[in-house]
Amino acid sequence: MTGIMSLLDTLFGMEIRQVVDKLEMPEEVVRALIHREGRLGCKLRLIEAREKGDVEQIGKVMAELEFLDQTNLVKTELDSLNCANRDSQSASS
Repeated sequence: MTGIMSLLDTLFGMEIRQVVDKLEMPEEVVRALIHREGRLGCKLRLIEAREKGDVEQIGKVMAELEFLDQTNLVKTELDSLNCANRDSQSASS
């Protein structure tokens, strides 16, 4: 959910701080969105690094998370895509 929230500034055309101020969010989510801090912030930085193809940053963030390796990260991404595809197919049936 934090990942989706990180796009609200673009969607609404306003600074993320303004979005956060208008919505009631847990402090952990606010820290992630504003400062990329905490466990959620770390995960958000990993997603952003993957989107940019920043291999160095990916390695740093994965070391911070201490539970993922490249193989598990790719497997998790593929599992997520497969799940989204199944959901999409179910919705259109």
